[in-house]
Amino acid sequence: MVSRKKDAYWHRITRKMIGYGLKPAQIGKVLKDVFPETEVNGRHIGAYKRRLTTEGVDIAVRPTISMNEAMDIASGLVSDEDRFIYNCWRIIHTYNCNCNCCRSRSPLII
Repeated sequence: MVSRKKDAYWHRITRKMIGYGLKPAQIGKVLKDVFPETEVNGRHIGAYKRRLTTEGVDIAVRPTISMNEAMDIASGLVSDEDRFIYNCWRIIHTYNCNCNCCRSRSPLII
């Protein structure tokens, strides 16, 4: 069986922040600013960082931007689709929604 790489709503922002050299805990704070109710934490981000490392993505050793700049950049990186998926996840998580729309779009997988 071949493993399939999955993309989550928070991967685009995380990839960019890892490229800027931020640590997983710092990226977690950035994600909390953009997606306040997300359950993504440093462990998830660290695992994604390891995945990027094995894929050969360049990662800065030291941060090249401040946290304020990171938060400004991150808010501009959120696409309508990312926001939709995050909102579906919130609805499912909060209200245990069973509508076909939310069920057909997994909250974590695009």
